[in-house]
Amino acid sequence: MKIRIKQEPLYPSSKKPGVFFYENGLEDVWEVYTGIDDSELNRFKFSIGTWQELSKQNRGIQLIPIENLDFIRLGLSAESGEPKPSEPPLGFVDNTEENAAELEPIPPTDSRAAGFEFGDKNSEGDYDLFEPNAPGDTFIKEDDAEWENINTDRHFVSDGQGGSFTGASRAKREFEDGILSNFPWLTNSRSDNPRYRISDAKGYWIVGDADVQYPSVGAVTKKKLKRFFKKITFQDTSGTSVQYNDPYISFNWLPNLKNFTRFNKHDTYSPEFEWKWDGYKGEWIAGETIITEPQLRKPENIYFGFPIVSVDKPDSYDIIYREGANAGTYNFPVFYPTDSDEYNNTTAPAKVWFGINTFQIDTEIPLFKLKYHVLEWGDEDIKLTNEQILNSEFFSLYSADDDSFDRSQAKRLFQTIESSPFYLDEDGEMNLTEHTYTTPGVKTIKTILFRMSSDEQILHETILLNTNVVINDASEYKQDFDLFGAVEFNVLPLKDNTQELIIGGISEKSKYVKSIKTIERDDLYGSGDYLEKKYNENILPNIKKSLYGDSITKVDLSTTRLFTKPYDISYFLNSRATDILIDDSNCLIELNPDKNDGNMIENTGTSDQHAILIGDYEVVKEPNRDMRKKDNMDVPKIETRKKNQAF
Repeated sequence: MKIRIKQEPLYPSSKKPGVFFYENGLEDVWEVYTGIDDSELNRFKFSIGTWQELSKQNRGIQLIPIENLDFIRLGLSAESGEPKPSEPPLGFVDNTEENAAELEPIPPTDSRAAGFEFGDKNSEGDYDLFEPNAPGDTFIKEDDAEWENINTDRHFVSDGQGGSFTGASRAKREFEDGILSNFPWLTNSRSDNPRYRISDAKGYWIVGDADVQYPSVGAVTKKKLKRFFKKITFQDTSGTSVQYNDPYISFNWLPNLKNFTRFNKHDTYSPEFEWKWDGYKGEWIAGETIITEPQLRKPENIYFGFPIVSVDKPDSYDIIYREGANAGTYNFPVFYPTDSDEYNNTTAPAKVWFGINTFQIDTEIPLFKLKYHVLEWGDEDIKLTNEQILNSEFFSLYSADDDSFDRSQAKRLFQTIESSPFYLDEDGEMNLTEHTYTTPGVKTIKTILFRMSSDEQILHETILLNTNVVINDASEYKQDFDLFGAVEFNVLPLKDNTQELIIGGISEKSKYVKSIKTIERDDLYGSGDYLEKKYNENILPNIKKSLYGDSITKVDLSTTRLFTKPYDISYFLNSRATDILIDDSNCLIELNPDKNDGNMIENTGTSDQHAILIGDYEVVKEPNRDMRKKDNMDVPKIETRKKNQAF
């Protein structure tokens, strides 16, 4: 059957409206499924649903890498508590020509002596030479001038169009631009660039700019550039020409130490990590911060916890969005009628699959990503209070100041976020987490939600979500889950039926009854104390009706036997019968008070039933804790004086 979901603005309170499950066609018993008791002063105490308990979004929290958290500050105050350092960090080397020259000689400024080649790397790893006359060559780009290669001696012709540059002058200008634009590595190139063929270069120098130079006369050293430049003639269409022999490129070298972290000491922190050195600018800047601008508008998103009782992992999409074939095999941990199959399928022990989904999305809020972390399953021995959760790593950053900022808490928070699952997987299915409950009762699942920016860089909101589920009682009574027949139990393991043999009874004046009444009066039950509450509500009227017998104070009790058929009293007066009684298959129970082990009495009959000694004791109840014995139980004592013993 398809599960329906609806919100009630008053449940569990007007300030914390809840989202509840119910089944199609069963809306008339909706109160039964949600556990809301209108007869109670706090009728929402045991409500089975989901509501938002806490939420913080007064600050945006930047989710920086965990390894950087030792070197960040909160970032609330404009000025940090640590004074800004006045000197560069230890080991800093200033980017000067003198310092660079000590580490590497300045390279040649003349390409004729620089020992480099033009062109691109070929298959052998060498650089192919540039040949302006080669077919398809695009060395000189045709834009607003018409170029014509006249001969192999690098003659260039311009049409003379182009502003203040005309004729041969324009041809020269375009030639120079062609060299520098087609070989961008000529500028901003480090000395260890393999094109320079400088064997001992370390990159501590960088080219600031490069220019083409033209010797007018004279021969020059015939380097590899000779193959490229050789002789160049610039000519306009009228025939006017200017000829140059062996042009070359000049380089202006600048120190490059600032681009090496071992010299610039970039990202070095001050002693208290509140300032960081910018090695490229050569100045101290404020260290990274966690806090950023918050989202001012409170989103109207509504989330709900999605619990399913199932041995196997369920198909959440089937259950929520369509009536799938397997939907009927899953059960929800709610208050089912005790005579239903669903009730029997949700009793302890029960495996619960839990996830988070959205009941309502605020479309005015930018896209976000949502992760969740189950903080408590509700069956822990010691549970956290809301105050403790507020002071934990999940919410502390929303109220911390620069002096109280705890980096270890921030680390734990970021680690939890990193390891937490997204609420939906890539296929749109809920990411489900499993947990097995071994005891019945109302369990409060506390879930932390992390609403992040779509790029997962900023945590916009942290939410504490309460989801109450009920693991039903297989026998409908709490006492059956207190080790019946054992010496350790908190409430008397008694039922309102005819299947138990009780010798003696419970007095209304006993410490036990008085303490039960006190607990009822003080109403200290929490959401997980449903079974305790029901037990106390049932036992007090039954005691008043003497359904558990009445106290008879002192009693002369010897052997107690239960048979499957009647016997004549003479049979028991016959010693032979007494001797062989233990072998009588009709004797189900035989209890001898002197055959006890603590509070246990051995049954020497044929059944496997147990007997326990019960006595008077006081029960106490504290907030967020189960009922427990205050002191040891006063049990009946065995008379050791033979003349006072029973026959």
